[in-house]
Amino acid sequence: MSPNRLLALGVMASAVILLAAATAFSELVSGVPAEMRMPRVAVFAILAFAVAVNGAVILWHRPRNRIGWVLCASGVVGCAEHLVGSYAAAAIFGGALPLGSAAAWIFSWLETLHLGTLGTFAFLLFPDGRLPSARWRPVAWSAAVGMAAVAVGIALRPEPVPVIGVPNPLGIPELEGATLGLVSIGLVLIALSSLLCALSLFLRYRRSSGTERQQIKWVAFAGVFLVWPVVATVVLGVPLDLGALIASFAAVPLPTAMTIALIRYRLYDIDLLINRTVVYGTVTAILGTAFLIVTAAAQRALVDFTGQRSDLATAAIGLGLALLFPRMRRRMTPVVDRFLPARELLTVLFTDIVGSTIAAAELGDERWRTLLERYRVAVRHELRQFHGREIDTAGDGFFATFVSPTQALRCAVSIANSIRALGLRSRTGLHRGPCEMRGEKVSGLTLHVGARVMGLARDDEVLLTSSVRDVVENSEIRFEDRGTHALRGVPEAWRLYAAGAT
Repeated sequence: MSPNRLLALGVMASAVILLAAATAFSELVSGVPAEMRMPRVAVFAILAFAVAVNGAVILWHRPRNRIGWVLCASGVVGCAEHLVGSYAAAAIFGGALPLGSAAAWIFSWLETLHLGTLGTFAFLLFPDGRLPSARWRPVAWSAAVGMAAVAVGIALRPEPVPVIGVPNPLGIPELEGATLGLVSIGLVLIALSSLLCALSLFLRYRRSSGTERQQIKWVAFAGVFLVWPVVATVVLGVPLDLGALIASFAAVPLPTAMTIALIRYRLYDIDLLINRTVVYGTVTAILGTAFLIVTAAAQRALVDFTGQRSDLATAAIGLGLALLFPRMRRRMTPVVDRFLPARELLTVLFTDIVGSTIAAAELGDERWRTLLERYRVAVRHELRQFHGREIDTAGDGFFATFVSPTQALRCAVSIANSIRALGLRSRTGLHRGPCEMRGEKVSGLTLHVGARVMGLARDDEVLLTSSVRDVVENSEIRFEDRGTHALRGVPEAWRLYAAGAT
């Protein structure tokens, strides 16, 4: 096993051990303040654990990408913070453990490094692990200086340690003004750096395309969850400590989104996720608003006529609007698809009969219709067996899509064998790429490539691009290199392979 993978396993193990020890110390004595006990700090611990584990996963799959190292460092520091804080509380309030004041001192400034690193460098280096350009180095240095300033200022301030409340063992009263200024300057630098790091991600998105754009979409979608704590605190007046808990919980999807984006697991599903979120969110908002308006009007009318309110009327209105949800969703989906078409990474299959016109002339209309129906039944049987989705049928041609390229290839070979058993010859083309989903319709360049590949296939041949060949798993199908071809109307040259029998 490579050193990077051993390190990844070590990060995971460290996160588990640190949090397990933190939980043990937190429950050791009954006098620990509520702010320091589980499950109140469980959300903060979950965030630190999620950051560490996702960093380890990235390190396992993409060891050269610095994002994995940043997340590992931030997550392990966060887990260590919980351990030190729990130990300090148990030592001070339980009285049986040494060095409680020292642990409290470390706890006071360690969180700055944990959250500061996650909120700046993770965004600045995403997705390739490098700065957007050399001009962004001052931003990185500002973030580092800001975190150092806050940590030093907190470490030397004469005020008691927050939450635990013990005196700061290294607090210097004469430096109270200086430490306060240092913390203030550091917080400003961190805030400014965080905003610039978010801006760098936006600028990357504007000039990106393909895979990098999809990666940034994943992080942007997860970042939307961070808006809700701000809304809850500023608009709804939620207390700051509760808002911090909500923010920590809302930040958990962020490292997970980075992991999905960087290891490219179903990368293009983000477009479908955004599309469906907008559809369901819009319909829910419309029906929710209608529910409030109709319920208020109905209850007012009931009070005017009967003198009392009715819970039954409220339930009936809610049930009626809930029954409207599927219909409104169907109406809203085409509207959203027009502006935010969903995209999926699919394998497309095109197949048709070779020499169908000649066969129809030789067999006659009636016999040809019978044979053509048997052909369609055979193709549809194979599509169902291999989980293919039939999109369109024109004459003797079929167009289908698959989520799994392996299933698509096996289905293509099986279709060719079934058609050959009917005394017919076929040609099939396979290609894998992003497709736009507009309701039941599928579109995009991927379809044109798949159709052109089928056009180049020989009689009784399954022809596929390297995009399918390179991701097929555990296949016993043999491949023959057909060389590089230019496809009519499609940019670039494409490496094609012919699939043989199993």
